[in-house]
Amino acid sequence: MPLLTNSGPEAEGKVTERMFPRKLHKILADADEKQTNDNNNNYTAAISWHSNGKMWRVNDPSGLEKLLPKYFKHGCYRSFKRQVNIWNFKRVARKGPDHGYYYHELFVRDYPDRCRLMERKVKTAYTLPA
Repeated sequence: MPLLTNSGPEAEGKVTERMFPRKLHKILADADEKQTNDNNNNYTAAISWHSNGKMWRVNDPSGLEKLLPKYFKHGCYRSFKRQVNIWNFKRVARKGPDHGYYYHELFVRDYPDRCRLMERKVKTAYTLPA
């Protein structure tokens, strides 16, 4: 399903810019599917949705690194975390059962199309004082 109805280089750039949230959603959807169909599941051991479908977490960083090359050009957990931060995911920092989960208001389990509305952090130029 295309993210944009426009065509041309500008539209292609927008699709590329929004690939990370779409691919992350796909990883989590695959984890859900494999959890349903396979008791020995590397996906769910590595990454999973919260039961409310509004948060997700990495359960095993080294396990996730093995899955990343199936979706991205790299298998580096640090690069993955950098993208999570660039895309404005917030981490639940408080202690308790939700500790370590990430969330974004537009990133919800049953609504993958909302990913197209997500925005990356804008780089701000830093000017040295004269």
